[in-house]
Amino acid sequence: RVMSEAYVRQATEKCKEVEAGMEKIDEAELPFIKGLEVIPLLEATSATKASEEAVSAVLATIASARTFIASKNLEVKHYGEAAAKPAAEEFAKLTQRINAAASRVATFRRETESRKKTALMQEAGAKMTSVEDEVKKLVETAEPFTREGEKDESDEAADKLVSQLKATQAAIDETKQFFSERQKDANGNEAHAATLKELNKRLSEAQASAAKLKKAAA
Repeated sequence: RVMSEAYVRQATEKCKEVEAGMEKIDEAELPFIKGLEVIPLLEATSATKASEEAVSAVLATIASARTFIASKNLEVKHYGEAAAKPAAEEFAKLTQRINAAASRVATFRRETESRKKTALMQEAGAKMTSVEDEVKKLVETAEPFTREGEKDESDEAADKLVSQLKATQAAIDETKQFFSERQKDANGNEAHAATLKELNKRLSEAQASAAKLKKAAA
């Protein structure tokens, strides 16, 4: 009986660890339940990462608690009914608490995956804005070579143009790859699909502008 009671105490502690992990999940979710339709990108990215870490941690404690209870439940059966029955009843109550937590984690995990996709779409928009900024810089850098009348074709101007062409192309290539990776996130989500379609349109326009400037300055 002494051993079965000790196992129940240990199982209770493990259940408390699970519930402490659930508190971490509640903390991680706070930024998403402030009433804002869309939260700022940096906050969304940070909150999503915290959510994923909280989920991983609590899933580990749930697995540990379940394994412990299952093994000790089998063990106490060999101690006789007087010891085994009370322990089994307590293990059943603890298992109910753990299962309730596991159900909440499963829901939160799905919500986190959805929120992560939304944050990644926000990031896609930010990357597109960066590309357009680089194209604007390219327009300014190429101006000495594309303006009417006397042109400035000095080595310094040429070096600046080459550097900006590389920076613009690097931004385009990175963003194009990022958009490609987001395609799977848009599947089955009309809003994300529409956003990605518009972003790809803007990217095509930016690519065309960059190519035109490169040709004009050649």
